[in-house]
Amino acid sequence: GKSNSSQSPNPQQRSKSNAVVKIDIDPSMFGMLIGRQGSNIKSLQEAARAAVHVDREANQIVVVAAEDSIDHAVKIVEDDLKRIKARSDRDSQPRQKPTPAPKESVSEEGEETKLLQVEGSLIGALIGRGGSTLKELMD
Repeated sequence: GKSNSSQSPNPQQRSKSNAVVKIDIDPSMFGMLIGRQGSNIKSLQEAARAAVHVDREANQIVVVAAEDSIDHAVKIVEDDLKRIKARSDRDSQPRQKPTPAPKESVSEEGEETKLLQVEGSLIGALIGRGGSTLKELMD
């Protein structure tokens, strides 16, 4: 016969009541919280086993989880926020633009060098596995 397990695959089933916790957040952290194409917030939701919504109007994160797991979910989200904050604090020594370095300078051999501004997330791709891409570029 069929056994009906109490665990329903449908998360919308409201047999257990959900708890909602709102966490205030610095708006500058939204980008890192969500991650590239939502990658960070997806893994955060899996780890927390909760729905994590971003409310940009209110500068809040809304965590929705079953009542018995909401504390765990909120802790995971808060830990992630601490990690992001620590990283952004490290990165954001005063946000003023640094004095612009000359875009083109000539090294002793008379070679022209150009300064490329590279988005942090692209640096890995630029360098390549074990520096392979970078070595190719330098040859």
